[in-house]
Amino acid sequence: MKKIAILIGGWHYPKGFYDQLENLKCPDGFEFDKFVVSHRDVDLPIVYQEKQDALNKIDKNTVNGDMDYKLYGQRLTKDYLLSKNITIIDAENKYGDYYFITQWLDEYDYNDYEYVCFLHDDTYLRNEFLIDDIINGTCMTYHVEGEEVYNPNWLMLFNSNAPGSITPRGSFAFLKKEFFKEFGNLEYAVDGITLDRTDEVDTPTNSRVLKEWNDTTRSLMRQFIDRGMLDRIFKLSDEYRISYYMIEAERGLMTPIGVWGEG
Repeated sequence: MKKIAILIGGWHYPKGFYDQLENLKCPDGFEFDKFVVSHRDVDLPIVYQEKQDALNKIDKNTVNGDMDYKLYGQRLTKDYLLSKNITIIDAENKYGDYYFITQWLDEYDYNDYEYVCFLHDDTYLRNEFLIDDIINGTCMTYHVEGEEVYNPNWLMLFNSNAPGSITPRGSFAFLKKEFFKEFGNLEYAVDGITLDRTDEVDTPTNSRVLKEWNDTTRSLMRQFIDRGMLDRIFKLSDEYRISYYMIEAERGLMTPIGVWGEG
């Protein structure tokens, strides 16, 4: 059987997301290996409590609020993850976004996998056919500048980018094995980044605190541009954060951070 690595950036630990993960359809002829690169222990009290504090400020009857309650209504535990055959890799909370991939590659060989599916765990999965549709070429894709197009020779798919930008959001990436042969382990993506949160276990409630980590995605996009390979990277949606398959959160929640945090 060919293998697909599902690689989760573990920080927020919404049980609803990990339940959704279990429902993802595996394409015929493939099998999943699931990993969580953990930047803080899922069983730390702060992990569950900070989201309950946020939920107390969120209206459950809104669309976003309903999703947040579905994600965080129940507590996730390490035992639950292990019961689902998810391998937990304890790693330094040094940098975010694509650095999770670098940390996974420190322990595993990408050559053992045809594809790597990377997701932050503050993601709401809307469709169980995410991976099946990508592998079978039945998903809608867009060029980074917005044109709807499909190129079977893609190396990387991402979910969305901000309006006016071609840079991917760093919370989802679907990568072919050939991507790593071309771009390596992405360690260079953190060059110049000074924000190091090693040993910190709280989630910032100000959206600007982690802004520097966005440079990891900009660094990779520069690589695509410099190599003349913008015809090898595509996105699943032309709408910010939202695609047919998923919705990407803001600092852990679907509800805008201005409602429950400092904005």
